[in-house]
Amino acid sequence: MEIYPTENHIKFSFDSEGVDIDEVICKANQFINMKPQCCNANNYYDIEGDYDLDGNDAKLFILDHNTTQGVVIGKYDETVMQIVIPALSSEPDIVYAFSLVNALKELYPDVSIRKEDVISDFSEIGITEAIAHCRNNMRIYLTADVDDDDYDWNYLIQGYSIGTVITIDMLKKQFSISDEDVDIDRMVDLSFAILCQLQWTAAVLPHAEHSELPAKYRHCNKDSSMDYVVTILNGNIFVNVSWREIVLSINGQCKAVSHEDFYTAALRCDKIQVFTDGQYAITEMTPEEWAYFCESVPGKLFDAPKTFILRWNPAVSSLSRKRYSHCLKEYGENWGVSWALYDWQKAQKGDQCFMLLEGPEEEHPGIIFKGVFCCNPYTDKDWRGTENIRHYVDVECWNKADINECAWITPQQLEAAIPDFNWYHGRSGELLSAEQADSLNKLWYVVRQQIEKEEYE
Repeated sequence: MEIYPTENHIKFSFDSEGVDIDEVICKANQFINMKPQCCNANNYYDIEGDYDLDGNDAKLFILDHNTTQGVVIGKYDETVMQIVIPALSSEPDIVYAFSLVNALKELYPDVSIRKEDVISDFSEIGITEAIAHCRNNMRIYLTADVDDDDYDWNYLIQGYSIGTVITIDMLKKQFSISDEDVDIDRMVDLSFAILCQLQWTAAVLPHAEHSELPAKYRHCNKDSSMDYVVTILNGNIFVNVSWREIVLSINGQCKAVSHEDFYTAALRCDKIQVFTDGQYAITEMTPEEWAYFCESVPGKLFDAPKTFILRWNPAVSSLSRKRYSHCLKEYGENWGVSWALYDWQKAQKGDQCFMLLEGPEEEHPGIIFKGVFCCNPYTDKDWRGTENIRHYVDVECWNKADINECAWITPQQLEAAIPDFNWYHGRSGELLSAEQADSLNKLWYVVRQQIEKEEYE
């Protein structure tokens, strides 16, 4: 099922031979008040065309706070380039696209520009017609008859930074609109406004992390023993809880809540900006405000998963640097480790951990991945080969750093954020306090968001 045709983009094709596209872009930027940001479209947005997008052949241009899907300049083949207005472009996006077209005409008057689009009724496509076209696409999207089985995937709008789902029922609830007051043009206006603001907020704020917790902790019981949840801390963060269980973290405890109850409470809270019923921006609250909000959401309390610091010195470990690098290259994220624990009596399945690379020979010490304990501690022979028995846990880990290039968080950053923990000496498997764990999780969110943003640019 298709909600709107993915080929419904407006495309301006032109012969690229002799055209300095950077000159065209500089000229176009003189026509508007805002300076667009340029991103690599290969990473940021899939235009779903027939492009050969190897390397940097496609660029995506976005306008601060005003972009839904951006404007794409892509190399269609060896001799042809295209300026593309995606199907659900905002008005500022469209204006900028036509600035590019006009700059191209002014600088290269002999270049033939061909319009390739689905607007067969228009002999000449201008800004007004393009805006009407994209608004009509949004109207089709909002009024489509969607079965429950199709809702999750076929109803997804892909923005330049994040996908979302917008429905008329959601807009009615969010903006207190009665059935009698529903006006489709207003619904379209609200949808574009939400989509623009959502893209920018999701791009600049650190994201609440999806992690794993045992099924007994989740609001809805499922057959699998582990499942992904999004744990929400008090802080300036973006929350995307679509298709995820929700856990609120407060005072060393967690509270499992339903999507519907969280959405209802968020609508009443002036520190939470609601974009959709699964996407939010939270402004950091005082401890009292956060406690009051968490208490206002129905759910069940449980002790928060604990956080441990694992330590790895390759010079004395059974896991060598060569083995780690080989696994990272060959298996990517699809491998884990078994690790000895110092505070094993306090550990259980579902607790989380951070791996701290250390040792005098390491050029890039610091946190190199985050993980979760997949089992309760168990005993086995000492990895050092002695007669002692040690306690281990199996760890599923993700966001593994290339230790030859960097650590995600340096010891200096860790010491600045959590000064009451020794980041230079200690035993592997030490337990952090609840306050230390919250500080480390917040630092991890910020660092990972910055890294992901740099990868896209």
